[in-house]
Amino acid sequence: LRQALAAAAGIVSGRDQFTMTSLPFDRSQETAAAEAERALAAGERAAARQRLWLGVGVAALFLIAGGLSLFLRRGRRRVELVPVSQSPAFNAVSAEPAFPDLRAPLPASRPGDETEQFAQALASQRPEEMAQLLRTWLTEP
Repeated sequence: LRQALAAAAGIVSGRDQFTMTSLPFDRSQETAAAEAERALAAGERAAARQRLWLGVGVAALFLIAGGLSLFLRRGRRRVELVPVSQSPAFNAVSAEPAFPDLRAPLPASRPGDETEQFAQALASQRPEEMAQLLRTWLTEP
């Protein structure tokens, strides 16, 4: 290697001096890259662990909600049915209403009866005015 470099540089042995030394390579970038890869891998593992715990939490939430739903449904089904003939209310039937004061008065006529009677009378007595009234009703918004 020494001779090849001396010939390439045109070095004359009596006149020129040629010194060749070996230096170690700078490996700081290689070390920094390896550390960065380790840090990235650790971050990815932490993110994977976080996703795992999030999934476990969501699954636990669904299990709790399902269990609560089943518990509430089971509680509703515990209604005891008694035949009507054995019910105490069946034997105490009365012809009188339970609340006599709450009887609603019946209306004398329906709300639209007056308008209908007026329209029939107007149509039979004055058909031209009825036609004009209908046109007015139809054009009003």
